[in-house]
Amino acid sequence: DGTKIAFAGFPQQAYSPGDTEPQGNPGAWRIYTINADGTNLQQVTTTDFTYGSLNMSQFGAAAGAFSGYDDIDPAWLPDGRLVFSSTRWPSMSQYSGTRASNLYVVNANGTGMRRITAERNGADRPLVDPLTGKIVYSRWWRNHRFATNDMSTVTGGGGYQIHLGL
Repeated sequence: DGTKIAFAGFPQQAYSPGDTEPQGNPGAWRIYTINADGTNLQQVTTTDFTYGSLNMSQFGAAAGAFSGYDDIDPAWLPDGRLVFSSTRWPSMSQYSGTRASNLYVVNANGTGMRRITAERNGADRPLVDPLTGKIVYSRWWRNHRFATNDMSTVTGGGGYQIHLGL
């Protein structure tokens, strides 16, 4: 109804140098809501668990990559809940060794969170299709590249490796 805004942001705390730089990993993005007039800031998702209590031996030397997680890209659902993308589920993408994201839903007060996808590479940018009311999202598949500020073109393998920052 346009009275509340959902967004991802950092909790107020100290971060290690470089964590907030490109390719840095603060493992701290969380979902917030705020009234459109700037009042009633509420943190919806929290750092409610750590992977330290889980057996991460299956990941070998990469286990340290799961020391934090990020909640991003929230969107309102018609029933008042939020859908968002997160790296909470401990998994790495098949390509490039980056964290895999999945979609979660949560009540606006932070209760009732559950994972709704099981992507091996990534589920990002969820939105609601205005015609059907269903959640649609982009699925990261076989793309071992990531966005960059470098606008140069690099070719190889019969196509672009980097073009216009992608």
